[in-house]
Amino acid sequence: MTRRNVSRFLVAWLCVTWGAVLLRVDSFPLTWAPMYSAWEPHELTSNRVVEDAVYMRGVEVTRRDGSTGYLGASELNIARNHMYRIYYQRAFGQAAVGYEHASQSLGAFNRWIRGLEEGEERHDPDTGFRLLQSLNKTFDLEPDDPGFIVRVQASFDVLYRRFDDLSKVTRDHAEADVRWDERWRERF
Repeated sequence: MTRRNVSRFLVAWLCVTWGAVLLRVDSFPLTWAPMYSAWEPHELTSNRVVEDAVYMRGVEVTRRDGSTGYLGASELNIARNHMYRIYYQRAFGQAAVGYEHASQSLGAFNRWIRGLEEGEERHDPDTGFRLLQSLNKTFDLEPDDPGFIVRVQASFDVLYRRFDDLSKVTRDHAEADVRWDERWRERF
């Protein structure tokens, strides 16, 4: 490649990248960043009790043949923070941050591009399907395989407290139970 072609490529790439930033195209693969997030304080706050050994052990899975076991970071060959997201977020139906930011506070032009009405937001509808699909695809399993994962379970405790009175803390237990739906077979 000549210097001129490299310069043209860089100018084109920068134009596309900054155009996506200016149009707030958060799902654009080269520019995505949670740049529009903001923390709003609440009177009541909650904190997840994170137990390192529990989420590193992994989610409890049930396979089509009835066997149960755990899938953790080592079996999935993923980093700790990705296992955290699977265990504490995806199993509980919480979509990735990009889905929350992709359609918030958009201008008229950006809503029109995405096909959204005024005030409408786009959400990830099938978090359970995507979780089961990614776990099964990791091990190259098909829906008819006896080792196919049909159920994922996870649990954790949540502490609730108020900013004005820290002496009162309540603790709740949350459990996730994601089950395979046979209607998903054709999409798999």
